[in-house]
Amino acid sequence: MLLVDKPVGVTSFDVVKHIRKLSGVRKVGHAGTLDPLASGLMIILVGKKETSQAQSFLGLDKVYEVTIRVGEKRDTGDLEGRVIEYADNIPYISHETFYCALKKIRGLLKLPVPMYSAIKVNGHRLYKQARKGHLITLPIKDMMVHNAVLRDIREIVLWRNDGTVNSRGYEIDITFEVSSGVYVRSLSEEFGKILGYPATTSAIRRTKIGKFDIKDSVKLDMLTSKSFK
Repeated sequence: MLLVDKPVGVTSFDVVKHIRKLSGVRKVGHAGTLDPLASGLMIILVGKKETSQAQSFLGLDKVYEVTIRVGEKRDTGDLEGRVIEYADNIPYISHETFYCALKKIRGLLKLPVPMYSAIKVNGHRLYKQARKGHLITLPIKDMMVHNAVLRDIREIVLWRNDGTVNSRGYEIDITFEVSSGVYVRSLSEEFGKILGYPATTSAIRRTKIGKFDIKDSVKLDMLTSKSFK
């Protein structure tokens, strides 16, 4: 078993493929994906015996360090997508308002899954239907947030798709402690709804999976073939 720190810009499958090539072992898997724009901890399992145990890791709690952009919504739920909703002339929002909103995003929530997700509806992956422009009623899923801690608040300038300035916005850094199966992009959009403005995820970093911590991981580009000998 390897604890790998996945960088932004590569897929979870890219990580598996890279380790398969370095190790020379064909049977390589992981215990939970990360979006391409997310970074952080992945549990990589190398070998037939190890990959057969993947299911035992999937239900573990997780910790994410998340940045939420308040003032715009994107079709993918993160910065990879196209802006589909703007908030014009956002007034000054006090820190107390953010803290009050955060209190409402703890506990058991019933939230729609992101349109760009791998869940199947009518036998087809949602993200494939989204790319074809199909309008789908998104499944509602139970998502448990054990804790949410606000770390930082920054004012930013929001830009329209044509490159012109839209208005003031905010980026909020939050640490979420969640159960398995939670979609961070859904939490970001719900946080915006509580505030009364569109929101999207601008950064995700997974720092813990159960007892496994990012501090014990190795960066992907530090692995060599010698790491498996």
